[in-house]
Amino acid sequence: MKAHISHTAKSTAQGLVWGIQPGSADWQTLEAAAAPFGMALRAVAPSQADSTVSRLLGGSGKALSQPAQSLPQVPALVLAGIKDPALDEFLEALKASGVTIPLKALATATNLAWPFSRLLTELAGEHAALNSRAHSNDLVGVHRHVRLLARHVL
Repeated sequence: MKAHISHTAKSTAQGLVWGIQPGSADWQTLEAAAAPFGMALRAVAPSQADSTVSRLLGGSGKALSQPAQSLPQVPALVLAGIKDPALDEFLEALKASGVTIPLKALATATNLAWPFSRLLTELAGEHAALNSRAHSNDLVGVHRHVRLLARHVL
């Protein structure tokens, strides 16, 4: 049985949310999952995507001029100020809530200086690579299974 961990209202946990509209059913569900952790959610609009992650989290930084790029059209969540075991509990609560957010990351010393658009692009690329690798592994497994069956049938 897991121990219950108390989360204080003074939490510095924050979440930058991409692709979920404030006030929508998914936003309200996400807020409900974040509330026990004292997590403040901030929607990131496309017009803010060239601001640094640090700036969007309320720190220093500026809007950077980046070449226009196609941004992922799937929801993303960048977390800051939350650590284990609260992080694991939040991710479990998020999964249980039913809100689908395929791209998730923690703010790090490195990516705080990045434009949010760069972080989104990196996350989308990693997500695609992992899904491709998982799909390839599934196909390899199916191919091996078919070869084993063929040996037994022939």
